[in-house]
Amino acid sequence: EQEDVHRVMILYMIVGSPCGRLLVQSTPKGIARVQFEDGMKPEYKIKPQANWKKIPHEELNEHPLLSKAKTQLEEYFAGKRQKFTVELDPQGTDFQKSVWKGLVKIPYGKTVSYGDVGDLIGKHSTSGEEWHVARAIGSANSRNPTPILVPCHRVIAKGGKLSGFSGGVENKAKLIQLESDYLDQGKIEAERS
Repeated sequence: EQEDVHRVMILYMIVGSPCGRLLVQSTPKGIARVQFEDGMKPEYKIKPQANWKKIPHEELNEHPLLSKAKTQLEEYFAGKRQKFTVELDPQGTDFQKSVWKGLVKIPYGKTVSYGDVGDLIGKHSTSGEEWHVARAIGSANSRNPTPILVPCHRVIAKGGKLSGFSGGVENKAKLIQLESDYLDQGKIEAERS
């Protein structure tokens, strides 16, 4: 059962990245949101609320979830991390959560189509239904509250077009390029299937 997120104290911090500033939120259970401050579509931006408390970087050691998220994001942007292990607490429907769980299976440095995500989560489309399945997955993907940690940027349109990223298409391209560059430079080894 979901908690009422308006009654829970939300802690947050700002983390620098190659994509600009990231607002990272935490509930007592895990990271609930990663929000791009630059390039994000206005309809996805959330302003701090009365139950939010900003945590200065010098106090992060008192907040292990935020501290762990900051460290792991910095490692990712430095090419030293492929997968995130910080606890997550995303709010969404059961279907959205199943899509988000599927997204973490996409290997670092690889891109897949929305239909491929359907295969990852067991929502195979039959002839004629492919468009509907891809659209539902695209909708869930666009509502991923923890981009980067749950790598929705690795999902692209079937023809290779970049679209549907809450952080903005420019940031999606930067994240895909960052992963590709680190793999090409040999700074990080590709995951073995």
